[in-house]
Order: sequence, then C-alpha cells, then structure tokens
Amino acid sequence: CSVVDNPPYGVPPYKSRLAYCQSAETRPPSHESAMDTTQATVLCESFGLGELDDWAHLAGTRNDALALSTSRGRWLARRRYPAYCTPERLRFDHGLIQHLARRGAAVARLAETPDGHTFRRLGEDVWEVHTFVEGCPLDEGSVNDIAALAAALARFHAAGEDYTNTVNKLGPRAETHPASLRAKAAELAAADPS
Repeated sequence: CSVVDNPPYGVPPYKSRLAYCQSAETRPPSHESAMDTTQATVLCESFGLGELDDWAHLAGTRNDALALSTSRGRWLARRRYPAYCTPERLRFDHGLIQHLARRGAAVARLAETPDGHTFRRLGEDVWEVHTFVEGCPLDEGSVNDIAALAAALARFHAAGEDYTNTVNKLGPRAETHPASLRAKAAELAAADPS
C-alpha cells in the first residue's frame, strides 16, 4: 500500500497520493514550517533532483519532512532538527545509512548533491534527501506483519554489526525531553482532571 488510510491528525491523503501529508494549518506545533514551492524548487536544484512536479509536507515527530515528486523520481527531504546537525552526527548518521545500503539492508538511500555531499545547508537549515520508500502501517494484531518486522529488524542489525564509527547521541529525545513530558502531562491533566 502507498497511503495510510487514517493519516495522523485527521488530514486527508495528499491529492497526488505521494503519502499522508499535512497542510500548514493542520500541522502540529512542533512542525512549524515556512516552506513554499519556491523553497521546494531550490531544494530540488540543490540536490540535482530534477524539475519539481509536486510536493507536500509529511507527518513526523522531530524533523520537518517533505515528499517531493520530480522529473527524476520521488524523494523524501528532511530538514534536520538543529540539535542533530553537528558534523559528527551527520558523519555518523549518513555513514551508517551508506554502510547499511552497501550491506544490502532495506534503507532509504541518501541522494547526493551535484558536488557529492549527502546534505546541504540552506540558510540556517540542514537538509538531507532520501529515495522515497512506499510503505503502509504495521498491523499490530497480525502475526505475519510482526514476523516480517522481526525478520527485517534482524537483517538490519546484522548489516550494521560491523559499523565502527561512533558518536555520542546521549541526551533526551524529543518525546522524552522534560519540557515535552511536562506539556503532555498538563494536556492529560486538563483532559481528565480526576
């Protein structure tokens, strides 16, 4: 399947059915974006992706993500969260993706800029582009889905077992950051004060 039947936040599937998407009006606050068609075009030019045909915001939790449809194919563009943009973190993440791809793991491959880089700074933002991968939600009640997931995860770990680059990624993730947890606790308390 290529489109989630019930997209997050109640947003209908995108008209070109690239993926489930969100308009600027319905995106959650953690995804504020001033992206427009001109900027999406600049992004396509920066990575040599071809002429932009269509684009849409995608759902996500931390990084701003876009689905791009161009004359050269379909792509997932991510504006990395600022804390994830250190040179060491980029080297680690992109090196691991390339390592896994060389080992045959099912990963969304990184696109390269015309000058051979796997990311591009556009203004204050760091962008990376991956091949677009079709998908569908996991049916948590399906033994077949769970078995397929387990097998894929085993292959993924086996492909990465000899990756030797390291980076310190310690620190709270977005969903476990104390400020996020306090905000969620306040939201829950307001919804059910008992």
